[in-house]
Amino acid sequence: MFQWVNPKAWTMALGASAAYSGVASELLMRAGLMAVTFVMVAPLCLALWALAGRGIGALTMKGVSSRWASFVMAALVAFSALSVLLDPERIANAFGAFGT
Repeated sequence: MFQWVNPKAWTMALGASAAYSGVASELLMRAGLMAVTFVMVAPLCLALWALAGRGIGALTMKGVSSRWASFVMAALVAFSALSVLLDPERIANAFGAFGT
Protein backbone atom coordinates (compact mmCIF):
# COMPACT_ATOMS: atom_id res chain seq x y z
CA MET A 1 0.00 0.00 0.00
CA PHE A 2 2.75 2.48 0.92
CA GLN A 3 4.60 1.87 -2.35
CA TRP A 4 2.23 4.40 -3.94
CA VAL A 5 3.82 7.17 -1.87
CA ASN A 6 7.40 5.86 -2.01
CA PRO A 7 9.49 8.38 -4.00
CA LYS A 8 12.16 5.77 -4.77
CA ALA A 9 9.56 3.48 -6.34
CA TRP A 10 8.19 6.34 -8.44
CA THR A 11 11.69 7.32 -9.55
CA MET A 12 12.52 3.74 -10.49
CA ALA A 13 9.25 3.29 -12.40
CA LEU A 14 9.65 6.56 -14.31
CA GLY A 15 13.28 5.81 -15.11
CA ALA A 16 12.43 2.32 -16.35
CA SER A 17 9.56 3.68 -18.43
CA ALA A 18 11.88 6.22 -20.03
CA ALA A 19 14.60 3.63 -20.61
CA TYR A 20 12.27 1.14 -22.26
CA SER A 21 10.10 3.62 -24.18
CA GLY A 22 11.91 3.02 -27.48
CA VAL A 23 12.51 -0.72 -27.10
CA ALA A 24 9.16 -1.91 -28.40
CA SER A 25 6.30 -0.20 -30.13
CA GLU A 26 3.54 -2.05 -28.30
CA LEU A 27 2.59 -1.18 -24.74
CA LEU A 28 2.28 -4.80 -23.62
CA MET A 29 5.72 -5.66 -24.99
CA ARG A 30 7.33 -2.74 -23.11
CA ALA A 31 5.49 -3.66 -19.93
CA GLY A 32 6.63 -7.27 -20.29
CA LEU A 33 10.25 -6.27 -20.81
CA MET A 34 10.17 -4.03 -17.74
CA ALA A 35 8.54 -6.74 -15.63
CA VAL A 36 11.10 -9.36 -16.68
CA THR A 37 13.96 -6.94 -16.00
CA PHE A 38 12.64 -6.10 -12.53
CA VAL A 39 12.05 -9.77 -11.69
CA MET A 40 15.61 -10.63 -12.69
CA VAL A 41 17.41 -7.66 -11.11
CA ALA A 42 15.46 -7.13 -7.88
CA PRO A 43 16.41 -10.43 -6.14
CA LEU A 44 20.09 -9.82 -6.85
CA CYS A 45 19.94 -6.29 -5.43
CA LEU A 46 17.95 -7.38 -2.39
CA ALA A 47 20.35 -10.23 -1.68
CA LEU A 48 23.31 -7.87 -1.88
CA TRP A 49 21.66 -5.40 0.52
CA ALA A 50 20.77 -8.23 2.92
CA LEU A 51 24.34 -9.57 2.94
CA ALA A 52 25.78 -6.09 3.41
CA GLY A 53 23.33 -5.41 6.24
CA ARG A 54 24.21 -8.68 7.95
CA GLY A 55 27.93 -7.93 7.68
CA ILE A 56 27.62 -4.39 8.97
CA GLY A 57 25.31 -5.58 11.73
CA ALA A 58 27.84 -8.17 12.86
CA LEU A 59 30.55 -5.51 13.03
CA THR A 60 28.49 -2.94 14.91
CA MET A 61 26.47 -4.92 17.43
CA LYS A 62 28.79 -4.79 20.42
CA GLY A 63 30.47 -2.23 22.61
CA VAL A 64 32.67 0.48 21.18
CA SER A 65 31.96 -0.33 17.53
CA SER A 66 28.23 0.08 18.21
CA ARG A 67 28.81 3.52 19.69
CA TRP A 68 31.02 4.56 16.79
CA ALA A 69 28.49 3.34 14.25
CA SER A 70 25.73 5.27 16.02
CA PHE A 71 27.89 8.39 16.14
CA VAL A 72 28.76 8.18 12.43
CA MET A 73 25.14 7.61 11.45
CA ALA A 74 24.00 10.53 13.59
CA ALA A 75 26.64 12.77 12.03
CA LEU A 76 25.55 11.73 8.54
CA VAL A 77 21.90 12.45 9.34
CA ALA A 78 22.82 15.85 10.78
CA PHE A 79 24.97 16.69 7.76
CA SER A 80 22.25 15.70 5.30
CA ALA A 81 19.67 17.75 7.20
CA LEU A 82 21.99 20.77 7.21
CA SER A 83 22.77 20.35 3.53
CA VAL A 84 19.07 20.68 2.76
CA LEU A 85 18.88 23.90 4.74
CA LEU A 86 22.13 25.49 3.62
CA ASP A 87 23.20 26.74 0.22
CA PRO A 88 25.06 23.94 -1.63
CA GLU A 89 27.69 26.35 -2.93
CA ARG A 90 28.51 27.48 0.59
CA ILE A 91 28.88 23.86 1.71
CA ALA A 92 31.18 23.12 -1.23
CA ASN A 93 33.34 26.13 -0.35
CA ALA A 94 33.50 25.09 3.29
CA PHE A 95 34.84 21.66 2.36
CA GLY A 96 37.10 22.88 -0.45
CA ALA A 97 35.14 21.12 -3.19
CA PHE A 98 35.11 22.27 -6.78
CA GLY A 99 38.52 23.89 -6.38
CA THR A 100 37.18 27.28 -5.25
